[in-house]
Amino acid sequence: MDIDKVTIIFKRGGTLYNSFLELFFPNVCTFCGKKVTKKSLCAECESILNAYYEGVEDCIDKKYYDMIICNYRYAGMLKNKMLDYKFNNKKYFSRLFGEIITDGITKNRLKADYLTVVPILSIKKFFRGYNQCEYIAAHVASLSNIKYEKNVLKKIKNNKMQSTLTAKERKENVKDVYSVVDKEKVLGKDIILIDDIFTTGATMNECAKVLKEAGANKVIAMAVLHSSK
Repeated sequence: MDIDKVTIIFKRGGTLYNSFLELFFPNVCTFCGKKVTKKSLCAECESILNAYYEGVEDCIDKKYYDMIICNYRYAGMLKNKMLDYKFNNKKYFSRLFGEIITDGITKNRLKADYLTVVPILSIKKFFRGYNQCEYIAAHVASLSNIKYEKNVLKKIKNNKMQSTLTAKERKENVKDVYSVVDKEKVLGKDIILIDDIFTTGATMNECAKVLKEAGANKVIAMAVLHSSK
């Protein structure tokens, strides 16, 4: 299903929204498959999730984002679920990941004009079928009442996969890779920028740099999981 249609349904809310979730995002625990009601995890598996709770270590020297919020480790079951989500078409995992991001927004009492995502190349999106962050952002928008703006940033160059590089190489690898689509949409805005995994912060920082250069007032970086490199 196209993410634009997903976002429209989410914005409508009510019975249509709930019916959509039941059809495409089953009301079962993401970890064990037990029946659940509102959240993605049953009480038992929520305690498993809490075992991965750990604040991110931010090692960026010159930061362009104003804050980074990412409180779960990319390890064990969470790592496996993220890999399944990204590469095995398990889109319904986006519900859990959206709840994780929303929890960070709520606990930190964040306010923003809108949220957006780190983009991927159009050709990559075509072959994968979706940008994994867009589905997460759609869930966050429905849960937080902060609107989701698409096409704020675009990726304009194909670069090496960040996961194959050292911290120093990652920083160089993302230079001049992203651009702002419409500066008027960015000027003076407070923006929440969403990505799936935060490792060295190079990608987030480069995206925040581009947003700030286009006139953004504040950029809050948020990721579902964090890894070390």
